[in-house]
Amino acid sequence: MKTIEQLETEFVVKLVNQRFKSERGFYHDILNQRSWDRIKLGESKLWNTTAKNYQKILDRLFSPYEQYLLKIARQHVQLNIESDLEVAYNNLKLKHAKHMVKNGAQISVNSAFETYPGDERKNPGTTLKVEDELGNYLTFFISVPSHQVPSGRENRRKWFEEDFEKV
Repeated sequence: MKTIEQLETEFVVKLVNQRFKSERGFYHDILNQRSWDRIKLGESKLWNTTAKNYQKILDRLFSPYEQYLLKIARQHVQLNIESDLEVAYNNLKLKHAKHMVKNGAQISVNSAFETYPGDERKNPGTTLKVEDELGNYLTFFISVPSHQVPSGRENRRKWFEEDFEKV
């Protein structure tokens, strides 16, 4: 059985490969190549990096609210409520997004990240962002073209509540 550290490392590496053009583009100003390779191979743990570097890794991949959900997902795995960190995280994220939308959160859609010179992120296609009145937000990377997501606040809310899980 894998440890929570192994599950978290696998999840982070998967997200890096999905969202960045290269692993180096992700870690270049946080870790050196040797440290990143040792983490990937399980020779070192993410948690063994400095607290500052660990936080930078999380900040690159998750919003503050998503980091909160990741922490809860870790606890669910540690308490054997869930066995897979990624599944636990995604379930919590969707549950919280639905709750936010029910309580008036805004849903915005972008067809791509804004990119800046030297930006190493991949163009993920369509992103959907659920944001509450306090500025907490959750971002979803979806396989539906942005023009197929309904426009208008009510239409988008209804689509999210009824059809989003299918996407």
